[in-house]
Amino acid sequence: MRIKFISIIIPVWNDERFILDSIQSVLNQTFKNFELIIINNASTDNTLRLIQEKANLDKRIKVLSLKKNLGMANALNEAIKYSKGEYIARMDSDDLMYENRIEEQVKYMNNNEDVEVLSCLGTYLGVNGNNFGVTSTEIINHQSFKHLIRNNKPIGLLHSGTIFKKKIVQEIGGYNKIFWPAEDIDLWNRLALKGHVIYVQKKILMKYRIHENSIITSKFLDSYNIYKWVKYCLVCKNMNKPEIGYADFIDYQKKKNIFIKINNLRKLYYSFYLRKLILYILNKNFLKLLISIFLLILLRPFKFFNIPIKRLYKYSYLRKKY
Repeated sequence: MRIKFISIIIPVWNDERFILDSIQSVLNQTFKNFELIIINNASTDNTLRLIQEKANLDKRIKVLSLKKNLGMANALNEAIKYSKGEYIARMDSDDLMYENRIEEQVKYMNNNEDVEVLSCLGTYLGVNGNNFGVTSTEIINHQSFKHLIRNNKPIGLLHSGTIFKKKIVQEIGGYNKIFWPAEDIDLWNRLALKGHVIYVQKKILMKYRIHENSIITSKFLDSYNIYKWVKYCLVCKNMNKPEIGYADFIDYQKKKNIFIKINNLRKLYYSFYLRKLILYILNKNFLKLLISIFLLILLRPFKFFNIPIKRLYKYSYLRKKY
């Protein structure tokens, strides 16, 4: 089926600083047959006024305004329900499209009908307006993402540059709010597990703005934990266990790390007192021997009662001999 009409969705929350530039980059597209849905997530600054003024000048712009902040995932789901297009193009309120982005992506998807989610490469845009660096991807062919996800390796693609078939996202329940700020990574993973083809077009079609409040910045700063969290939830799904939110996962990791540190200290002291135990046996220092046995039992009781007696005698024999 050839793509004739696109719904472009931009969620906004207190984005007065960059939103007008982002909207203008959409309006400058060489592909003209689209609607631009801007969903305002209860902004408290001038964002709503700015987007409404822009909407008054172009009928393709539709403004949805939520009375309270529902979060990114719920806002996107609401906008998708409202959209008229069979395909959705994502865009963040601080990013910029190259003017041929939608045209190039539509052309690729029309020529590769097996691809149902398509992203692109992009340059990073600093607050001073300078471009630096280019995004990269491990998705090298139409089967790469599926292979990575089957091996429990969640590989993200930049959300703001994606275009996808609306039907397949609605069939799996849309975005999951529990996965903020990685609701996109979770969505791609679930789609891949259902057999949908996800690909990254090797063309630079976006400018991803990096600044102190950008979502992509927060993801970069904590990307290691985000991917660990998504992978953990994937394993939970496979074991029919409930998923947990990112904050709960970080709390779990902290507790786990504390437990690991304590356990490592226990092992260290256990080894120390085990060596002392052998020395006290050889020297017949029974008081210290009893104290060491008590500490060994306290530190690792199951390990202590599994100590092969022959090993102690062996060490004793070697110490006497040498």
